[in-house]
Amino acid sequence: MNHSMDLVQDLVNVASRRNAEGRFTNLRGRMRSIASKWFSAVIGSADPVKVSDFWAEALDYQVVFSSPDEVAMTKDEHSWPGLVFVPVPEGKQVKNRLHIDLNPDDQAAEFDRFIALGATRVDIGQGEVRWVVLAGPEGNEFCVLSPHPEQE
Repeated sequence: MNHSMDLVQDLVNVASRRNAEGRFTNLRGRMRSIASKWFSAVIGSADPVKVSDFWAEALDYQVVFSSPDEVAMTKDEHSWPGLVFVPVPEGKQVKNRLHIDLNPDDQAAEFDRFIALGATRVDIGQGEVRWVVLAGPEGNEFCVLSPHPEQE
């Protein structure tokens, strides 16, 4: 069984426990009835074009829609979820509550590539870990993971 299937099974196991009222819940029976699909993650930015240019290059994504108030990108026009960048008046003030994890084949090479694109290494208190925390052009953190064992 691959890592993705293990993760799905773990989620099903967690969801198949008794709820607060003591009733047995089971995600497996509800999975097919989900009508919504993840379409995009929306990222607020002072300069959506600048930030979207960074992520398009970093992820090898293409812009599929662009206006003064929104830039949308995906791997290709048929692949989702994508990233959408919208303008916000305030700058980043605290550590992100949600961030992107990237899982490259070669962490060191990707680290160098992201630095060349304009990312900076940041310390958010992560200590000694197997991943590297970087920040994009406006300071939004993202992680560059080391390859997972099934990739090595």
